[in-house]
Amino acid sequence: MTTVLLAPLGLFGSISDPGQVMRSANLRLAGSELLTVTATSEEIRGSQTRRQKVTFGMVHRPGLGDVRLELIVEEGGRLTHRIAADGKRVWAWEAVGNTYLSRSYSTEEGLAPNWRERVFGVLGSQTSGAASFVVRLVADAYGPGALAGKAWLPWIPTSKLDLTDKAVVARAVTPSPSETKYWLERDPDMGYDLVGATFQTSLTSGRSQGSTGWYATIEAGTLPENVEFGFNAPRGSRVRATETGG
Repeated sequence: MTTVLLAPLGLFGSISDPGQVMRSANLRLAGSELLTVTATSEEIRGSQTRRQKVTFGMVHRPGLGDVRLELIVEEGGRLTHRIAADGKRVWAWEAVGNTYLSRSYSTEEGLAPNWRERVFGVLGSQTSGAASFVVRLVADAYGPGALAGKAWLPWIPTSKLDLTDKAVVARAVTPSPSETKYWLERDPDMGYDLVGATFQTSLTSGRSQGSTGWYATIEAGTLPENVEFGFNAPRGSRVRATETGG
């Protein structure tokens, strides 16, 4: 059960419901036809540090039958994962094993009625870590749950929620102590703009200690540079799974 703490006056005025603030921000974000989300991650385990960069871009014009996206994950300057949706199919490739899968999300008449479940199903099942965090941020505004009007929940659903100046803060103690911040800006006429999110947690296992930090920036109305929505199978790659039907 999520616990809500009352907010001080400031960006949120007298509003004391973090869920209401986030619903407003996600509804406003969902009205954008173009979207860029970029994220960096740093995971420390003992003396080892792992860093990744995630880039996501989307064209969202479902009324015109036009939904395309690309998500790429880079580690140490190398491409490790790529997901692309070209308007007909969503493709997911990973460097380990050089394999990919694909799934259709359109019919001869246009987008399939369940296109959100199909596209976000692939995004959710084929990502982890910071990439999964990015997908969740996008799904909160554009995914099937948002369309169905489901209540917003933080990254860790059992978190205690607070409103600080310019952010909704979610703190959890399980599965490990963590803090997720959803950074917002307020438009006096239109409501709240979600402009970024961060997740930080510390880990302790026996004598081993570590931490994880994900840092995402959200830009509505733009696309990343050099975004590509098409997919050409890399040389030597193998099909992991393919599916048709709407």
